[in-house]
Amino acid sequence: QVTDDRQYRSDQPCASPGYWGGQVTTDCDERREPARTMFGAEQERWLLQGLSSSAARWNILAQQLLMAQLDERRGDQRAWWTDGWDGYPAARRRILDHLQQNRIRNCVVLGGDAHSFYANDLKPDFDDEKSPVVATEFTGTSITSDPGGPYEYFKAMLPYNPHIRYFESRYRGYVRCELTPKLWRSDLLAVDDVSKADSAVRTLKRFVVEPAQPGVREA
Repeated sequence: QVTDDRQYRSDQPCASPGYWGGQVTTDCDERREPARTMFGAEQERWLLQGLSSSAARWNILAQQLLMAQLDERRGDQRAWWTDGWDGYPAARRRILDHLQQNRIRNCVVLGGDAHSFYANDLKPDFDDEKSPVVATEFTGTSITSDPGGPYEYFKAMLPYNPHIRYFESRYRGYVRCELTPKLWRSDLLAVDDVSKADSAVRTLKRFVVEPAQPGVREA
């Protein structure tokens, strides 16, 4: 299923006076409001109904952002980028709860926008180590635009986000996915020189997902 998470969503929360758009915030009550939606109510219903009725071997959710929680710590305080799914945690929880409660298997989420590669385990409650992994996420970096997310900055956040199994922002490229009934494979491909149309492309990492075994596994 291919979704639109730009046109119909609630406004970004925790906005500073006179500023509209995403920002990193240490939190506000608005961010956690249950009624907030990333897709809009109609599109969210369509998505959940489609997942429930699917008879496909692989359930693919193609959307524009990084879905996994990314805690961008500020000292001892947790912090969130409000333009992404961390600005809409209740909406994300509804989707991931739906996967768990309805036993929807083999769901893989594809995302982008972060200008970085990510491979993530998706859980209904990212703060509970006992919360089950219900889906797998692969996020592609930008193909040509520079720069990526500051590598050392986000690398320092990984200990606070153990569900992020792989992160890399120093290269441009894309994710190539190959599907068979028995295996999903995602290759993270990096372009050596974005200024050259005939630049070599190399594989940074290979990951696989097996049916009925959600989560990231290196090939």
